[in-house]
Amino acid sequence: MSKLVTKAKVRFVQDKHIAMLDIDKIIEFKQKKPAHKKDFCAKKLYKGIWKDEKNSTELILPIQVGGLDCGEKEEELLKARRISFPTVNLSNLDRFSDSTDGQSHFIEETEKDKKVS
Repeated sequence: MSKLVTKAKVRFVQDKHIAMLDIDKIIEFKQKKPAHKKDFCAKKLYKGIWKDEKNSTELILPIQVGGLDCGEKEEELLKARRISFPTVNLSNLDRFSDSTDGQSHFIEETEKDKKVS
C-alpha cells in the first residue's frame, strides 16, 4: 500500500520564492488528492494558499509544483534536492485576478479558451 502524499515543493510564480507547502494548501489537491509522488504537472499553474508574518490573511497565489513527498524522511530529501522548474506560459497569469475581497483568485479556463487551436 502506498503512502499518502503530504507535502509539495513549490515555486511562487510572481517572486520565484521556493517553499514546502502542505498538500491541503494547494486548492487543486484539496479537490483531488495526488495518488502518488508523480501525480502533478510541472508546467501547470496551481493555486497555492500562503500565509506568513507579512500576510496575516491567506492569499491565493499562482504556484508551480516541483515535487511531492510522502513522509518526513522524504520531505527532508525533497527540501535538500535542487529542483528545476520548467518555464511556464505567463499568459496564464491573465486569468489570475484580484477580487473585491482583496484576495487573488485564479479564473478557470472557459470551454472557449480550451478550444483555441
